[in-house]
Amino acid sequence: LMATHFAIIRSGRVLYSDELDAAKENHRVVRVEEMEEELEQITVMNNDTVLVKTNKEIGRYPTFREIALGYLRSRKSVLIQ
Repeated sequence: LMATHFAIIRSGRVLYSDELDAAKENHRVVRVEEMEEELEQITVMNNDTVLVKTNKEIGRYPTFREIALGYLRSRKSVLIQ
């Protein structure tokens, strides 16, 4: 069995939910120096990369784990899609 949808929940609140494929298509991991003002930053992954929500062809596609941990580390409280 394989899930097609998921939700990331923290403290009883849905931070993000989507289809697996759509989530990967709508996020990128970019280097800090690639950051642009219009990119929606989710969280800093490490010292030189950032998880962003965008459809732009920039950076690389994130793994599911990077998306999940990114939202759990995010300071944003409710990001229901």
